[in-house]
Amino acid sequence: NTLNKGLEADLHLNAVRTKDFSWSIGVNYTHITGKVITINGNQTTLNVSPTNQNAFAGVGQTGNGTNGNSFAVLGLAYPQLETYDWNRNSAGQVIVDPVTGMPSKASNLSILGQVNPKDIIGITSTFTYKRFTFNITADYRGGNVIFNYIGSALDFTGNGSTSAATGRQRFVFPNSAYTTDGGKTYTKNTNITVDDANFSFWPSLYNSVGANYVTSADVWKLREVAISYDFPKAWYSVTKIVQHASFTLSGRNLLMIRPGTNKWTDPEFAEGTGNDAGRNSESQGPPTRVISATLSVQF
Repeated sequence: NTLNKGLEADLHLNAVRTKDFSWSIGVNYTHITGKVITINGNQTTLNVSPTNQNAFAGVGQTGNGTNGNSFAVLGLAYPQLETYDWNRNSAGQVIVDPVTGMPSKASNLSILGQVNPKDIIGITSTFTYKRFTFNITADYRGGNVIFNYIGSALDFTGNGSTSAATGRQRFVFPNSAYTTDGGKTYTKNTNITVDDANFSFWPSLYNSVGANYVTSADVWKLREVAISYDFPKAWYSVTKIVQHASFTLSGRNLLMIRPGTNKWTDPEFAEGTGNDAGRNSESQGPPTRVISATLSVQF
């Protein structure tokens, strides 16, 4: 069982109105909070798609298109994204081997955030000038995370920009530390490089840690822009059949602004259509811009 609460505010304003020109604008804001209050069998966490085990490690093919990283977690918003992270010390630094410089994957899954947006803002604006009408629709969705599983697949094949960032040469793992006394003290790592920055690292270790591909899902989108023209009645009234005619040129998904950490794809471009949301993969086609023209004739 889940408990969800929401706040919604809606504002519409006719900002300008003259004989030949008008401008109206609408803004809608929604804030949603929720949490799981009970899970059958008194469980504290439940995998939404337990048939998909490969996704836990962030490697392999999903096959059935369901997100095995999606969980119901008692007391948290539904659903939560869980995947493997690196072993870290209390300061959040990645623990590396003091000899090989290699990090190690944690043995347990980590909760990395909710996958449904907390905040949604919608903006619409309409301009009219004589027979021309110009419409703009934009929105923002944020407060959630996305597992860019497509990044893991790219790094496995060596096609990802991440795997090429160091030229496949040895490097010091960022924000890392090592210990020589069993974890009592940690020293910031500034000179111990990974002993293999090629096959033994990127496709065998790095891409198996799903946390490397979890980013903010915040996104601003210019959803649609359309300009239309109403033909003068004198152009078609002679026919005595046509009642109205107009022409519209429109574009959808024209602009997307997202955090620089998400270098992969549209965070709304999830691989499934069920409630196990929060992940994309190489099994999908890329998001597209759509440009269309419409001639509308009413009889």
